[in-house]
Amino acid sequence: MRVLLIGLEPYFAAIGIRYLSSYLRKEGHDPYIVISPKPRPTFKRPFLETESEKNALVTFARELDVRVIGISLMTHHFARASALTRAFKGKLPVPVIWGGVHPTSVPAECAAEADFVCIGEGEIALAEFVSNLESGRDVLKTPGFAYMDNGKVVRNELPFIIGNLDDVPIIELDPDRMFFLEGGRVVPLTAELYRKYSTYDGTWYRLTTCRGCPYKCTYCAVPVQKIRRRSVTNVMEEITLVKELYPFTEVLNIQDDSFILGDDEWLRDFSERLRSEFGLEFMCRVVPRYVTEGRVKTLYEGGLRYVSMGLESGSDRINREVYGRPETAAGFLKADRIFGDYDVYKAYDVIVDNPYETEAETLETVRTLAMAGKPFILGVYSLTPYPGTPFYDRVKRDGKLGSMTDAYESPFQVTQPGRYRTSGYLIKLIYCTILFPRWLVLYLANRADRRWTLGFIDRLFNLHQRYIGELFALKQAAPVLFATVAKAVRRMFR
Repeated sequence: MRVLLIGLEPYFAAIGIRYLSSYLRKEGHDPYIVISPKPRPTFKRPFLETESEKNALVTFARELDVRVIGISLMTHHFARASALTRAFKGKLPVPVIWGGVHPTSVPAECAAEADFVCIGEGEIALAEFVSNLESGRDVLKTPGFAYMDNGKVVRNELPFIIGNLDDVPIIELDPDRMFFLEGGRVVPLTAELYRKYSTYDGTWYRLTTCRGCPYKCTYCAVPVQKIRRRSVTNVMEEITLVKELYPFTEVLNIQDDSFILGDDEWLRDFSERLRSEFGLEFMCRVVPRYVTEGRVKTLYEGGLRYVSMGLESGSDRINREVYGRPETAAGFLKADRIFGDYDVYKAYDVIVDNPYETEAETLETVRTLAMAGKPFILGVYSLTPYPGTPFYDRVKRDGKLGSMTDAYESPFQVTQPGRYRTSGYLIKLIYCTILFPRWLVLYLANRADRRWTLGFIDRLFNLHQRYIGELFALKQAAPVLFATVAKAVRRMFR
């Protein structure tokens, strides 16, 4: 049976629906993928598909003669998914299924819009739904699905999760099955489009090696599941296919929630084979407590050159009591020193706009970042209550939901008027930790209550912004020289 899967991400990856596609093919079905890239919404700017774009998708689905339409979405895609669903329902007599993080978190809300909701991992559930539909069996009994019945949501039992990830075929890479909504038309995926919607002109390729996360952060909307990992051979098979299709690939961008965990033997095997068979560099995401000198040494020898790690807050209380993260500032700095010893390029995440965090606790974040080894870059994100999470329930119970960043309308950034914000001078001081010597940042942090520091921080921040802009321009124009400058900065300000 022919199935159309639609991704709403602003780039190529679409990892979830590409795995659905490969599994559907394994089960004898005929899936196609369309990615509709749009920016994240901001206040009063939802970035919906235009009428011509919706008509193009409907026409494409009609001409393919699809019998099932699936849409994968996050919370901030809700308005887009709703509008697309209405467009399909009005013109095509086929069921529209929603899946992904948001439908899994709040299935009742989504079942009010879509015909069906797929909860959790979708490969087994969606394949069974399509098979039931094709054979005339009752789709209402499909495990893993929810739907509305007389105004009440019905949730079926969940299927078993896939224990062995090697049972899922290699992620969909067939360009003949992938399309983009581009210029108001559905067009086939080409190397040019791939490069346009991939990181660094397509030289970075996103992949996953495992599913599940060891943490249960209160603000995270991704459901906690048992950690399972693909075999090294299975991962290498995907990389082989990627290099055949896109020989310009230079870096693997590993999307696992925490790559450095589990079996050290797996990490050694991965590193040895990646180095010997491909010689590619890679980046990964980690949590500090799993970072050890031995693991980083192994991975560095295999090609690890970039790492992303969350500090979130320099306050141990905030991490423990508000975020539910068993991490400390000391643990973060220990991991930072290990990565610094191997000249791994570091990107750190920080959460701001938290009404439960005091100014003194935000200054702990500044001090922690000031103690980190340079160079590093920062992702500074507004604390966003996602529906279905413990943090959302807490915020709602405390009457703070209407004053915080809206997950539907403006995730990770405060764009709505009147919402809670961390003070501007603290935000500027956080950013100044990237560039300026730790003694200067610590001096200012210890005197944040002095009136004269405000103007001085403004001047430092403006200098920082100018420097960062010039540095990134240098990175694009002369990457080798950029690497030399980055190492010089590290030596100067360490």
